Amino acid sequence: METQLDIYRLLLEEPGPVVLATVVGVKGSTPGKLGFKMLVYPDGRKYGTVGGGLLEELVIAAAQEALAAGIPVLKQYSLTEDATGMWCGGEATVLLEPHSPPATLWIFGFGNLGNEVHALLGGLPFKPVFIHDQPVPGESSAAIDWQALSPFPEIGAADYILLLTLDAERELEIITKAAAAQPRFIGVVGSKTKAAKLRAALDGRGLDAGALYLHCPVGLDIGSKTVKEIAISIVAELIKEHNAA
Repeated sequence: METQLDIYRLLLEEPGPVVLATVVGVKGSTPGKLGFKMLVYPDGRKYGTVGGGLLEELVIAAAQEALAAGIPVLKQYSLTEDATGMWCGGEATVLLEPHSPPATLWIFGFGNLGNEVHALLGGLPFKPVFIHDQPVPGESSAAIDWQALSPFPEIGAADYILLLTLDAERELEIITKAAAAQPRFIGVVGSKTKAAKLRAALDGRGLDAGALYLHCPVGLDIGSKTVKEIAISIVAELIKEHNAA
């Protein structure tokens, strides 16, 4: 039988999307005992058990609903013939906790600001990958030729992009190359003047900045003055956007 260690190992190796179902309360006769755990995947696959039988089928269905909603749910099951068609007669309470993999955050450019942004990302739902002209020691990163923008990363529609190169022409080319993927968020550091020119340049290329989810200047307006404060404002906007998804 699968152990709790097996369950947690899978959660670390395959962080989602998946729901962790845990029996957190029992009363009377129940097929699942306190602490039983089960992972439920979007396609209905499961690993582990909360007791089997009809209770497990009900939990799998509820787990898929919790995964779609993206919030934990506490479900109570009366295991009687009238309530669930079961003859156990007891009650079971199951906690359903959705887990989603962190969103990939492509950070183009690594300098003081990139370093400060990275320092704030611990424990947040983002997986940062730095794109720079040389590997970033100790970080997930990839080297790129800034002139040719090659090799260009395989950006997906659920990904986030931060452009911290401070080179407007280069950032225009990066956005143009990334546009086909329709990423979830494109943030560019700069002034309102730079933002207006960037949007006009994109328009000239037939690209809609709004449809590209372009955030420029990136960062919530908190009156930032220092590099650290700018980084805080940027990460705050990333969190806001992620939580609104």
